Amino acid sequence: MLSESVKFTEVCLLLSKLRDAKGANASAIRKKNFEKFMECCREKCADDEDFGVAIHPILRLILSSLDTRTLSIKEKKLADRVCKALALSAADLPTANISSASKVCEILSAEVSSRIAPDDFEHLSVAEINEKLDSMSENPGSDELQYLFKNCSQEELFWLFSTMIKNVESTIGVATSVILSWMGPEARNRWNIARDLGEIRENAGEEFFVETKYDGEHVLLHKISRDQYKWYTRNGKDFTKDYGGSSTLTDLVSGRIHPLFRSSVNDCILDCELMLWDKKLRKLEEVETLFTQALAAGEEGIVVKNKDVTYQSGTRMTKNGWFKLKAYLGDNELDVAVVAIMPEKGKDGQTAYQLAVRDGDIYRTITTCSSGLSRVDRDYIYHLATRAEGPLLKEAPPELRGWNISDAKGGFIRREHWLVVEMTAAGVRDGKFIDPVMRRIRHDKDVEEVDTIATFRDYEEKLGSSKLSDKSAVPEIDAKCVRTDSPLAGCKVCVLFGTDERLRKRLMELLKQYGANVVANPVDDMSLVVATTDKHLKTRTQIEAVRYPLILITAKQFGFTLSRRTSYIAPQE
Repeated sequence: MLSESVKFTEVCLLLSKLRDAKGANASAIRKKNFEKFMECCREKCADDEDFGVAIHPILRLILSSLDTRTLSIKEKKLADRVCKALALSAADLPTANISSASKVCEILSAEVSSRIAPDDFEHLSVAEINEKLDSMSENPGSDELQYLFKNCSQEELFWLFSTMIKNVESTIGVATSVILSWMGPEARNRWNIARDLGEIRENAGEEFFVETKYDGEHVLLHKISRDQYKWYTRNGKDFTKDYGGSSTLTDLVSGRIHPLFRSSVNDCILDCELMLWDKKLRKLEEVETLFTQALAAGEEGIVVKNKDVTYQSGTRMTKNGWFKLKAYLGDNELDVAVVAIMPEKGKDGQTAYQLAVRDGDIYRTITTCSSGLSRVDRDYIYHLATRAEGPLLKEAPPELRGWNISDAKGGFIRREHWLVVEMTAAGVRDGKFIDPVMRRIRHDKDVEEVDTIATFRDYEEKLGSSKLSDKSAVPEIDAKCVRTDSPLAGCKVCVLFGTDERLRKRLMELLKQYGANVVANPVDDMSLVVATTDKHLKTRTQIEAVRYPLILITAKQFGFTLSRRTSYIAPQE
């Protein structure tokens, strides 16, 4: 087996190299070391072994945060266990006031090595390390630790302790997702498959029932005295209120399934899966045809409008009946290099960035982009670009064919500080991106790995062959009729916050139907203020200082026609 052939010290050597990589090319160095280690493991893998499964025991020690093994310890408990195994008092080790997990592991490994220093020992294999850790997760005694103390070097103990407290990725400074990306796009799936196969292998020979896993809520249904029901989740939570406690509640689940029971069934308990049945309400063939024709003609997309809904300015939400359908390019991202910074040149005065792709031995700017990335990421790009070597360059580096920058604040980034970002767009028209967005910084990629000019030129073709992003039907939308003859038409009305948000929203919808201009907070030219309670502190303050006509409606009163009042109405019991 591969895990028996690979020594734990080899894994530790890799982890130390990943941790110690520094400088601008650190990510490339780490990736190269990891790939070299994986290649060595592949060479040791037996012919009858599936490498994707065989590598899993090794990756458990590297991807500690993904390991399902539960030792349930952090730094303090780790120190306590080590002290117990060494027959020491916790006060003898200076770890109590140290917040760094890596420092705690360093102190503990040094202490153990100074007290137990075998002259000669054979390094343990990955399989042996995992066996001991598995045993410790099931029975946290001192025997396994003492065995490891006697058969591990100081460096091995350091990484062993880091694995136990699930701190390996943090110590080496590489995110779990980055390590998985080094293994290819299917690494996450392979990890999950290998983990699952490991669990199956451990239970091989046992008899099991196997069934399809549905996406729903596992519940226990109790049918009591013919027409009463109780619903419990697998955690014992009572959801009877949501699903219905009586057969008479025909709008809830209990009432709907009651007629399906035989009349002879008075009491029973069903172990079942509660699922939402998703029905396709509308066929989309005509919409898809129109959408495809629009893209083929070079259009951005189509606009869908419910014929019974009036236009609402400032909103494009699907539920409001008017919305856009644009090309879905989620699988067609481009990896590009950030090569220049142009402050205040983007949309709404934001900083814009020149983005470039490879064109043979040079890089060529293909667009500017100011959308996307967090403030932290933008600050990181700026500080990296303007650190020790000096300010931004006024001329493009020799290997870049960039666009001219006339603004004194802007400039080009030095080649060694270029970063790779992932970007998407709504398409390309006349050689220019439509609505480009930077999604994230690709710390796992070197600038040599950005996409090429050929990929950029293929982008428009990909847009033309795009599909609708989601084929699920759009639910029916209630027509929004507005009464123009209402005395509230055009009046500015505010509904104050209360204790029942559902009632407040219902009132706001009703007022809109009567033509009112509903606003969030009272302003000077208010026509009417509506409150649903005088118990809310902010509402009470606004009521006391009211300068506008005010009406208070309780939940009990709601449903009656609104009448305009000019004085405060006390709530009725």
